[in-house]
Amino acid sequence: MLLPADTSTQWFRLAWDSCNDVRLITGRLSFIHNSSGKPVSGNNKGSVIFIWRGNAPCSVKSIIMQDRDSLDVGQICARSLDG
Repeated sequence: MLLPADTSTQWFRLAWDSCNDVRLITGRLSFIHNSSGKPVSGNNKGSVIFIWRGNAPCSVKSIIMQDRDSLDVGQICARSLDG
């Protein structure tokens, strides 16, 4: 789940405590407007990807710093399914 890396919120702590893997993304992501196809400005926070692996225990998690320019969401999703 791609979310803002906002550690001041309660949901961030809940996600952190319950997930199996965390990808902290360095740099700011640019999002694309779905109808215009143009970049949307205004992303003023970093991003994080939380990964849950079904019934896998969340007591041990991998935490990886991922550079935004080398981010491959397809690869992250495939790895999360491999368990």
